Amino acid sequence: MEPINVRDPQTAARVYTQTLKWPLTIGHRYRPRAGCTCGESGCPFPGAHPILGASSFPKGVAEAIQNEPGAGLIASTVVFDALVMPRAVCMTAMVRLDAEAPVPVPCLLFGKAAAALLVLPGTGRHALTIRSAAAVDVRTGPEQWVALPPSQGTRWDTPPWADPAGEPVRLLHGSDVKPHLHVACVRTPR
Repeated sequence: MEPINVRDPQTAARVYTQTLKWPLTIGHRYRPRAGCTCGESGCPFPGAHPILGASSFPKGVAEAIQNEPGAGLIASTVVFDALVMPRAVCMTAMVRLDAEAPVPVPCLLFGKAAAALLVLPGTGRHALTIRSAAAVDVRTGPEQWVALPPSQGTRWDTPPWADPAGEPVRLLHGSDVKPHLHVACVRTPR
C-alpha cells in the first residue's frame, strides 16, 4: 500500500472522514496575491480557518472540495482535543514523546510559529501545569477547530495514522502528555 498523500485535498478529506471518522467542514481559501477569502486584510490564519455558518460534512467533503479548489479543511475538536502552542515548545515536547510515549502522538504544524498535539477528547486540560498553561491553548468541543493539511501553511509532523496501512493511531490521554509538555515549557525560552 502507498503512503497517504495529504497534499491532495480529496485524498486528505477521504482519510479524515472515512478512516479517522473526523467531522470536517470546508474553510476559507488562500489566494497568493489577494490573501484570504474572508476579506480581512490582517487575517491571522489566511486560508486555514472556518467559514462562519459552514456545515459539517460527515461524508461527501471530498466531492464538495472539488467545487472549492484551495479551500482549507477544518476539523472541529469533538473527536480529539488540540493542544496548540508555540512551535518551539511543541518540538521540544515531541523529542521526549517520540522517545517515551507508548504510541506516536499526532502533531500538526502551523507555519513556523505554532503547532498542536492531538489527545483524547475532553482530556486536553489534564495536560496542563501552572507553567504550561500560559503557553498552551486547549481547543476542545464543537465550537473549537483546527485546520488540517493541505490547508494553507499546515502539515503533519506526526500523522494520526500508521503508515503504510493508514490505520488510526490511538490517542493519548492529556495526562500522558503532561510531564513532557511541562519539561518543554521549562526548557524552551519564550
